[in-house]
Amino acid sequence: MSKVAIQGNASGTGTFTIAAPNSNTDRTLTLPDEAGTVLTSASDIPSSQITGSLGITEADYYHLPANVTTTTNPLTTWARQTSFGTGMTYSSGIFTFPSTGYWLIEVTATHRSVSTGTNELDIQVATDGVSFTTKSRALLELNATGGQGDVTTSARYLFDVTDTSTHKAKTTFYRTSTSSIVFGNTVGATTLTFTRLGDT
Repeated sequence: MSKVAIQGNASGTGTFTIAAPNSNTDRTLTLPDEAGTVLTSASDIPSSQITGSLGITEADYYHLPANVTTTTNPLTTWARQTSFGTGMTYSSGIFTFPSTGYWLIEVTATHRSVSTGTNELDIQVATDGVSFTTKSRALLELNATGGQGDVTTSARYLFDVTDTSTHKAKTTFYRTSTSSIVFGNTVGATTLTFTRLGDT
């Protein structure tokens, strides 16, 4: 039969008391079959010792390196600027997620619309890998004949990714005026971010 031994410390003078709660129910505390240190609510745990999720574990940041001047579905010119974690897989304009979970997709677009034009930079997702639907839109509308406007708009969508093989995302750009564009450059005039917030 295994035994439980409580061993004091010869260098200390304090007394440690194990106190029972005010309960009328019998309880059994089962010790793990391994060596280690008992932690309390006052213990500091190094993040390197935690094997589960700890805060945000995935973030991926893209930008458009050059202006987009035509209606495009999907946008295929996103360039990764920085990432944290595994990162998204990006191929032919389609983004694949590295893990399941709740993912926040955010796009910030700097547009130029000319003369009663409409610009739409959309976030689209699919749960079957092929049937994409628009979930959020960074929109610019100009209702001044002969006018021109440069505006930054944004869109975001929280996507519950339950299957990385079928849940996909993409962006599309639509314009009604042939002179309208969405700006791209190296300093992030138009950006796209994927952030995993937690488990599904």
